[in-house]
Amino acid sequence: FLQLHLDPASSNTLPASGNITQNLSVTNSQHGKKSLVMRMRIGYKVNGKDVLEEGQINNFPRGL
Repeated sequence: FLQLHLDPASSNTLPASGNITQNLSVTNSQHGKKSLVMRMRIGYKVNGKDVLEEGQINNFPRGL
């Protein structure tokens, strides 16, 4: 019921204390029937070690 469009990330290399942005848009065909919930997964390396973080965002304003 959701359609996701991801724009390219602003970079593929993250310097120390830097940031990378990536815009996305979501179309909810169940608008008004089901609330928007998004799961995320972020992978990166710290000192050569792979790190994977996952989470769920479910506190979007009603009506999105």
